[in-house]
Amino acid sequence: MKSDKLSTNDFLQEFEQEWKSSLNVINQLGNSVDAAKLFVSVFSNISFGIPEQMTEANFGTVTPKIELLAYHLYPLFGKSQNTSVSVIHVQPCMQALDRLFRSFNLLKLLSVSDNKNEIVTNVMYRLKGEVRIVRGSAYPEQTRDEIISIYSPFDRNFENEAGICPSRAITIIENIIKSQAESLNNYLPVIRKHAESVQTDWKEAKKKRINERSMSEIALLGLVKKKKDAYAFGFLDRLDEMAPDIIPVGFDDLQRFDNPPSKREWEALFELIGMTVSNRLAMNDPVAVREKPLFVLPDQRVILQNISHTFDILWESYDKIIRNDKVIYQECQKRQAEWVEKKTFKYFSAIFGQDNIHQNLRYPDPDKGGEAEIDGIVQWGPFLVLVEVKARQFRLNSQSIDAGAGRLFSDIKSNIEDAFHQAKRALKYIDTDLSPMFQEISSGQKLAIDKKKIRRIYLVTVSQHQLAGMATRLNSLKGSGLFKENEYPFSICLADLNILSELCDGPDIFLHYIERRLDVQKQEIEILGDERDFFCAYLSSRLQAERVWKSKDGEYDSVWLNLSDQVDAWMMHKRGMITQAPEMSLKVPSEIKEILSELRQRRDDDACWIAFSLLDMSDHGLAAISKILRDSRCMTIPSGIIRRYTHKEGDTVITILASRDVTPDTLMDTISYRVMVEKYRHRAVKSIGIGLEPTNTNRPIECIFFSEGYWKYSDEIEKILEKEPLSPAPGQKLPGVNAPCICGSGRKFKKCCLPKINA
Repeated sequence: MKSDKLSTNDFLQEFEQEWKSSLNVINQLGNSVDAAKLFVSVFSNISFGIPEQMTEANFGTVTPKIELLAYHLYPLFGKSQNTSVSVIHVQPCMQALDRLFRSFNLLKLLSVSDNKNEIVTNVMYRLKGEVRIVRGSAYPEQTRDEIISIYSPFDRNFENEAGICPSRAITIIENIIKSQAESLNNYLPVIRKHAESVQTDWKEAKKKRINERSMSEIALLGLVKKKKDAYAFGFLDRLDEMAPDIIPVGFDDLQRFDNPPSKREWEALFELIGMTVSNRLAMNDPVAVREKPLFVLPDQRVILQNISHTFDILWESYDKIIRNDKVIYQECQKRQAEWVEKKTFKYFSAIFGQDNIHQNLRYPDPDKGGEAEIDGIVQWGPFLVLVEVKARQFRLNSQSIDAGAGRLFSDIKSNIEDAFHQAKRALKYIDTDLSPMFQEISSGQKLAIDKKKIRRIYLVTVSQHQLAGMATRLNSLKGSGLFKENEYPFSICLADLNILSELCDGPDIFLHYIERRLDVQKQEIEILGDERDFFCAYLSSRLQAERVWKSKDGEYDSVWLNLSDQVDAWMMHKRGMITQAPEMSLKVPSEIKEILSELRQRRDDDACWIAFSLLDMSDHGLAAISKILRDSRCMTIPSGIIRRYTHKEGDTVITILASRDVTPDTLMDTISYRVMVEKYRHRAVKSIGIGLEPTNTNRPIECIFFSEGYWKYSDEIEKILEKEPLSPAPGQKLPGVNAPCICGSGRKFKKCCLPKINA
């Protein structure tokens, strides 16, 4: 133990030394040149890129790095009279910033207090990392819609209190971003021309003998060692020189846009979200800079990097203002709750269809008597989704480093656990009542639940905002006093539900994703990622254990899902920023996709359940079924003949019947018979029959049949099995004579089905 402590101390001392030396470099640079210009040049170097590269993986840490740099450079504004800033100042500053960011955050993460509650300590450890690095709870389009939709009726109040209303603040912020981008694009030809000139100079200098080189050529070759780096050096050299003049946006620059700001609005925006030298001096932790994302320079020009995060802070700022008027705040809360609920069921309708959505229902309270209410119920085939929506604010200060666990847990309780208990109350009513009946409050329409038909019930809670990355790892709260029964809902924020509603090909995929995501909560290992990471992992692997957290050598200790860049690219394509859309559909064989599409259109309970059962199969199982489908479609089948092929995986057996010139009724009768026989033969719980006619290219399947239940001995079926031959699937490799039989009986192949193969 003693040696472990020493090694840990050495580890911390190393980071502390790196932090101090990096900070010393930044302070020296900030004192030797114009710190404001240095800040703008570094900002420009790390903030801009081509759209294809503007993903979370590449730019996810840019915002907190800029905040950290602002924290240390703002107090140095105006200290130096040296106005010349070039690449020889900017590059060392960027390198020092990278080291400072790394060491600073590692030191903060490792400084978790020794709390007696290990659960609280672990949660706060994860939260610290989230707060210090992650910015932007949603895409700016989503937060923009939220702010305007909820706050616009109160514009007059905000103008009186803050000097600027939300819609005007959004317009100004968007125009600042446009102005920055346009200025950079206008000067890019000049910057590129300089880069080409430097590259040419480097080549010429390299050709000369050492004694023939000028002082400037010697300096250039000393700074740039390789030809390929000469262009980049020239590009950054001119960008660093020009950025302080062309990137910042002033009041006059915005007058060319429609609806330009007034002086009062411009100054009010500074007060609301502006980072100035005076409010920096009141801060004692760099993370506080996150609340001031509009960087105000000494000449009253501004720069802005992360519009998504800026809109988050705008929401927070207006929320603080409106809380000062209790009457208006209550009106705003009511509108907020109505808007969140309306959006929630709009997204559910996009997935399931409006006819399957039931909102604001009452039912008998199974606990206290009288009546209880639930926000919504989704019924799709044999599936029920009980939905509770919470528009309570997940406070930014509950995520702060010094907030402690109490405030965080309070917000999680009000946004997730309370909603979960309300959904569980509705579930209890369904479980305990013989004929549960819900009634829509507004229309009086009744919803009767036929419990015999229901195969799955999911409890879903929807929060207005992201919950600091906690929604996908509620199991980390086990033992904290929350979710005492170790049961968790499928919890999702509104923005992520919006994304999933657009990316889900059908209800079956959404429901199966819920099933898989809830299964992750039961795993002992730690699986990290936000909702978009999890959904992208689902699309590629259906969150199968062997594809995500298991390997040939056993389970991993922890898994970090980092896949949401795919969604970023999808969003950029929607905006028209990139031409090629990423592939954002479920990765299963095309034959399975065709079957799933057909099943969705049938709109009956068996079709819904068969689709879900197919999604639950392994990659190997789906590949085997796809091969059977492909091979059967290539075969020549005589008129009036039905050929069958069977595949078993786990407790599910699937029988495919291929026919030609067989009436639908005959094919359906044959399928129902085969489903019964194969279910018995393979001792399966679920048996699925799929009938197709290979010559019919318009429909992937002709008919389907499904049976489910535990195996029971039957004299009648035993006699059938004794007489009928067995048909292996096309290309199926038969076992050895002494190996277990392919039918799953457990008997040797030679004593079971081998004699029937060629019967």
